[in-house]
Amino acid sequence: MQELKDMAEEKLRAARALHRDGFYADSVSRSYYAAYCMVFYSLRRFKSSFDGRSNPTHADVPRLIKAYLNNLSRPKQDELIRLMWSLYHHRVDADYMPKVTIDATIAGNCIRDASRVLEILER
Repeated sequence: MQELKDMAEEKLRAARALHRDGFYADSVSRSYYAAYCMVFYSLRRFKSSFDGRSNPTHADVPRLIKAYLNNLSRPKQDELIRLMWSLYHHRVDADYMPKVTIDATIAGNCIRDASRVLEILER
């Protein structure tokens, strides 16, 4: 399980390096996966499989946060869900929508949001 937390931290470091080097779309993608790995790490303490899968689907993340991360206050759960949806949608734009411009500001905001996800879940 620790490896998921380590992956989250590694992907966030990669997002920062990619941002610094001007690879904004790739930075957004790594930011999302940093947050996803941390959520997955947190869920694994309560659930070992997810509808027959070893990891949760991206669409199931909000429901799973509410169902299993009840050690968090309701406002923290809501913030976490909001951050994850925002990161997910930016990641989809970055990875699959070539006409969408991903700039330094968007990538920086995603790094900030992923950092916040890690912060919330490290408590």
